[in-house]
Amino acid sequence: MTWIMGKAAQSAALFAASSVVMILLNKELAKGLVGYAHIVLLVQNTGTLALLKYTKPDLAFSSDIAIQWLPCVSLFTVNLLTSILALSYLSVPTFTVFRNTQPILATVLDFVLRSETTDKRSVGCLFMILVGAFIYAYNDLYFHLSGYVWALAHVISMSLYSVAVKYKINSLKLVAYEMSWYINIICSYMLMLTVLYRH
Repeated sequence: MTWIMGKAAQSAALFAASSVVMILLNKELAKGLVGYAHIVLLVQNTGTLALLKYTKPDLAFSSDIAIQWLPCVSLFTVNLLTSILALSYLSVPTFTVFRNTQPILATVLDFVLRSETTDKRSVGCLFMILVGAFIYAYNDLYFHLSGYVWALAHVISMSLYSVAVKYKINSLKLVAYEMSWYINIICSYMLMLTVLYRH
């Protein structure tokens, strides 16, 4: 049991560290490569695909599964684009506060769309997150309306994505790396379209 808890703590720490590093990296790229955010995202997706194929060489592609994943991937692509657009206007702490409000909307959507209930303690915790976010936003010294609009779009798309994935994952029976494989392949094509459109 102690070994399992240790592994869980290691995984949580690794996830938290990689998440922070990715946000900081994307912030620097958004600042330095204004107007090229979609290209940065395309490079990141391509890198993820290469890593997946290297670690799981037997991964295949089914157009039937890809078509079923299309709504989820569309939301994922919007999620990526809005996050990097928000970071081009907002500080990392402000973006992180906004991003941490996502479970609130996801909980509401889960209840409305999937009739999934949440216990009172969890609702209380989510309410405290919301209050904290409002206090932070009220005192944000570097308020930028465009940044807040992009961050709101990010939270909405991320919430819709998380609910849609819960629904689809049950019907498609994919493991995490297969899901990532399909999402990154289709998302890469969508990002290529944005590159062609912008340039």
